[in-house]
Amino acid sequence: MWMFWAIVAIQAVFSGILASILADRKGHSEGAWFVVGLFLGVFGLIAAAGLPDMYARQGQYAPASGASRTCPDCAEPIRAEARVCKYCGHAFSDEDLITDAVQFLNSDDEDARLNAIRVLCDIGGHSVISHLIDVLGDCPPEVSANVASRLKSLGASSAVPALRDTLISAFSELADTSSKADLVASCCDALAELADAAIGADLVQILDLNASLDSRVRVIGLLGSLRATEQIPELLQIADSNRILRTHAFEAIRNMGRDSVPVLQRALGMAGRRQKRMIQGLLDELGGGSEADSRESK
Repeated sequence: MWMFWAIVAIQAVFSGILASILADRKGHSEGAWFVVGLFLGVFGLIAAAGLPDMYARQGQYAPASGASRTCPDCAEPIRAEARVCKYCGHAFSDEDLITDAVQFLNSDDEDARLNAIRVLCDIGGHSVISHLIDVLGDCPPEVSANVASRLKSLGASSAVPALRDTLISAFSELADTSSKADLVASCCDALAELADAAIGADLVQILDLNASLDSRVRVIGLLGSLRATEQIPELLQIADSNRILRTHAFEAIRNMGRDSVPVLQRALGMAGRRQKRMIQGLLDELGGGSEADSRESK
């Protein structure tokens, strides 16, 4: 009989230890869940396994292990992104997390600083927009790409200048890598949502810089999305000089719709024979005819 109770006791202790370890990893009270596992045994262990992860964030990056703060209730050090103190159960609001994250933005600890940026991205809300704008472009490309995506989701039109500058810097300063491609894609997606045709002149200039074909195609597509009709002459030059990009330049002009017709008609009168054929083909597709056709119809 004593053997049975010994096995029960050992199982209870092990269940308590394992339950406390699981709870601690998920940001819950280690002591409380040891007691739960001790008295409920396997059932307590199952309950601990089903606990919500208080450290889980929506972002794609793992939290930096070095970033921590002090709980205001029990004065114990906890992870900077934790919503609940694992020692005393104190709950932190989004405002608390934002305040603490902002303090780390100027930290000499790069891991802590990057983790603060990721926390701000995950929290979202209009109160973080100005902070995200300040750090955009001042962090690794993969993190800047996440910041750009978050600014897009927040509808932060005030971020357009920073997004434009970050895109230009990515073209002119970064080597062609997957991280650069992701950053270019995120900035273009955000600008397509938040910007207008006014930035077209800045965008068309970077097409002459050394960048991958995919990145240049994205910027050409962005010009079309923004209906940057004033940049049609430059798009026509690209179509004339680069056969690979021609299809994308034409597609961008088509995406501008009827707004592109007056610009194409003016360009038709100044174009050479080969360009005239290209422009006339676009006008026919858009139902714009030519300047001569327009005058005859009158």
